[in-house]
Amino acid sequence: MTLNVVEQQIIPLRTNSEELGIDVYRMPSGEIRVGVSSIGQVLGYTNNWFKRIVGSPSKKPKALQSLGFSGEVETVLIEGTREPQEVQTISLEDFERLLHYGVLNGKKPALAFLISKATVGFLEALRCTTVEGVNQSFELYELDFYAWTQQQAEFLQHKKWSCLDVPNLVEEIESLGKQQRQELGNRLGILLGHLLKWEFQPSHRSKSWLATIREQRRQVLRLLKESPSLQPYLLEAMEDGYQSALNLAVSETPLDYEDFPQECSYSSGQVLDPQFLPTQHPETDEG
Repeated sequence: MTLNVVEQQIIPLRTNSEELGIDVYRMPSGEIRVGVSSIGQVLGYTNNWFKRIVGSPSKKPKALQSLGFSGEVETVLIEGTREPQEVQTISLEDFERLLHYGVLNGKKPALAFLISKATVGFLEALRCTTVEGVNQSFELYELDFYAWTQQQAEFLQHKKWSCLDVPNLVEEIESLGKQQRQELGNRLGILLGHLLKWEFQPSHRSKSWLATIREQRRQVLRLLKESPSLQPYLLEAMEDGYQSALNLAVSETPLDYEDFPQECSYSSGQVLDPQFLPTQHPETDEG
């Protein structure tokens, strides 16, 4: 019989009293299995006890059967060792059932272990700690960004910290902050551009210009309200946005760059004031 060649990973899990090592194996199919040799220490049973209940179905406790324990053992071949080594494994689901059975029988190691993992979710923690679990999140991030965000939100809601795709989460959070600053600058550019048009082209003033000024001002105020930490960046954003404002004003009016101030002449208070509109500029008064 051909044995599956697997990668071994030892997952350190701390209980209240000691540090335990769980032998975890990733199958070619992606399934995660637990080494039988590490079960006894965690559950407080001897390995011989496990072999007895697996080897003789008649000796399998009814309470364990009622938990859905299958007792299916698969022998695998460890990859990366000097000499091939065969190891017996069981499914994660069966390991969890054995864990609960140990608790029902008053095994303190099993209880301590279960409590230590209760806030994360034992099966999920092991799946996500393995290389396969991490790779799945990375692949989802590349293939379906929305699905990835929903997955990460669920992990956070259920406190599955080990499942989080930390590198991509950090990148997205940093990107979100940059996007808000960029949005502030873009909206200020449009707002300032229309204020320039309003001031320097009085005969062309329209309800459309006024609506744009009001809407962009409203959106700028919304951004500052939702993210107060953007406030110190306001003056810098106005300076950057003013260059875009000049480009907008020149492209949408017959005026040239030298017809406008080379630096923003409006204060931040004026720009944010819902009642403020610049007065008619004498040099361009067409009235």
